[in-house]
Amino acid sequence: MIRTAVTISVGDELLAGETLDTHGRHLAATLAARGCRVLEHRVEGDDADAIAAAIRDAANRVGLVVITGGLGPTLDDVSRDAVAHAMRSPLVEDAAARRDLEAWYAGRRRPMPGGNPRQALRPDAAICLANPNGTAPGLQGRIGDTEIVVLPGPPREMHPMFERVLESLPLATPRPMIVVRASGIGESDA
Repeated sequence: MIRTAVTISVGDELLAGETLDTHGRHLAATLAARGCRVLEHRVEGDDADAIAAAIRDAANRVGLVVITGGLGPTLDDVSRDAVAHAMRSPLVEDAAARRDLEAWYAGRRRPMPGGNPRQALRPDAAICLANPNGTAPGLQGRIGDTEIVVLPGPPREMHPMFERVLESLPLATPRPMIVVRASGIGESDA
């Protein structure tokens, strides 16, 4: 049973304050509702070594690590490289992911830009997660006993993919929650 998790949001734009990181809150609330407690939320820049170190550190402490962002086609999208490094697994092209990418562009009658084939790469020890809402497939694998899940950054892609992933994970039973609302008194008095 997976009872604890660490979430990692990736992107220099998050650290620079250019983009609001809403993923930590969404992931924590979704996991808590399913019996999994998030022990830490980290934000890492676009540095493959730093991301890999964060993944390995988290994998030593929890049953689930969820990474969001950094799966796009540009050179600063390094999450797949970081996961491969953390898993000690070489990147390989996933044939199904490549076909999905080609079909996505063909369906829009657009040529695939030169950087996009990178999105079909995955660590040899991981699987690709189909993304019907965009071009970046997610990734799923293990480091020891820890489940590693990598999701695309855009919320409209990340949220539905995360819901599908959760269906396959052996999460703990949620604990009952009690909400107490108080008005007119301070927190210490309550």
